[in-house]
This record gives sequence, C-alpha cells and structure tokens, in this order.
Amino acid sequence: MSCVIPLSVGDEIERHLVAEHPRESCGLLVGRDQPGVRWIAYAVPADNQDEEPGKRYEISPEAFLDVEKHARSRSLDVVGFYHSHPDGVPAPSARDAATAWPHYTYLIVGVARGGSVRMAAWRLGDDGFTAETIRWSDVALGPRVFQTRDGKRT
Repeated sequence: MSCVIPLSVGDEIERHLVAEHPRESCGLLVGRDQPGVRWIAYAVPADNQDEEPGKRYEISPEAFLDVEKHARSRSLDVVGFYHSHPDGVPAPSARDAATAWPHYTYLIVGVARGGSVRMAAWRLGDDGFTAETIRWSDVALGPRVFQTRDGKRT
C-alpha cells in the first residue's frame, strides 16, 4: 500500500509540528482510497488532549467527528492521523501500537530540536504495523476550508 501526499500538505504538517516542539502534536488526514493507494487531500491540526502532551497525544472524539463530517460533505473520509515524536524516530511506539486503529494511516514525524523532520507512514494490520510507501505529489487534490469548534479556519 502506498500513500500519496501533496507537498503542500507535508509542508503544513511540518510547520505545525515544528512550531509545537517539544510537545507531541497531532492532527487528522483526510482523503480517499483507491485500489492500492491512499490519496491524502488535506490535513487538519488537532489539539492534543492528553494529560502528558510531552509524551503522548490524544485527539478528542468531538474533533474527530467534526473533521469526519466536513470530509464526508466533500465525498472524502478521515483516512489517518499524524503526530510527532519530539526528538525521536518516526516509528510506532508501544503506546502507538496499543491505541492504534486498523485501516488508518499513521503518519509519524520525528521532529528534532532546530526543526529538522523525518516522516514515515504506517498502517496497523493483523501482524502489527506495516510501513506504507509515501509518494510525494506536487499536485493538491483540491481546495478546502475547515472551521474547527474553536473557530480556527484551516
């Protein structure tokens, strides 16, 4: 399985996660599936609701439902999540494995001090996480406007 991400979306995710360093930050990936490939249309930053945001992330059910509703109104779906591993590697942690849902893409971003990043995509299956190939595209899948519950537009 591969995951196609527009360069502009990758840049947005990188800016978000670098700005939040050293907190673990997160968001949702919206797109659609076709045979053998997952297309990411856009990403929506989410507030990290975990009690220890320096170590873990949690996206509120309300944020998930808001993004899902917006995506479906555009014939898209929430297809995954992204989050940072501050000063860590872009691979699933034990906590990630314990809380992940099958089917979704998990874009994990290792963010180092100074802003350098490494990204890797993963999907949970019956035998644990499997790496997804990231294919970068210079074509965005269309414009989008999203307003969160707190009034932020993305």
